[in-house]
Amino acid sequence: MMEFLCIDIMNSDRVDWQNADIKRDMLEDEKWLNELLEKWELEASSPIDTVSLKKLKALRKQMYAIVSTLSNGDELQRDQLNEVNNILEDMSTHVRMDYKNNEFTLEYSYSGQRWFLVIWHVAKSFADKLCNYGTTRFKVCDNEDCGWVFYDQSKNKSRRWCDDKVCGNIMKVRRFRSRKKENEN
Repeated sequence: MMEFLCIDIMNSDRVDWQNADIKRDMLEDEKWLNELLEKWELEASSPIDTVSLKKLKALRKQMYAIVSTLSNGDELQRDQLNEVNNILEDMSTHVRMDYKNNEFTLEYSYSGQRWFLVIWHVAKSFADKLCNYGTTRFKVCDNEDCGWVFYDQSKNKSRRWCDDKVCGNIMKVRRFRSRKKENEN
């Protein structure tokens, strides 16, 4: 399964798949944020500061809106990229070539620090995802009570749910019960 930092962030606004009224914003969960930083090998002080949290939430909202627009087959407006582009443009990156053990490598250094750099990596992950993997495989779960973003790796790009065993089964049961109820009337 392909994983992307930006998808982890987009899915951080959690909804209980059994009860859509129960929501939990994982960006406000210090333990979850620390695990995310460790998973993606990013460094930032904990807890996240208020300004960075606000910026990360705005980025999450914008990325989700873009994926939702594309997933619905709607036309994306250029100004929908403003939030992502502003973050990408704010970072100065320096690249240096190195030679070790008969191999060339590129080393990157960034002007930003801590959470600013984390937010930049999220925006860069999103840009890389859209530019390098196209837009047709990134989808929003068809379970309206879920709404998670996922990468569809099926051959014919037909996957509809973030998880067939959870949301797929829930939707199948709902359709079955609906048909059964219609037949009873």
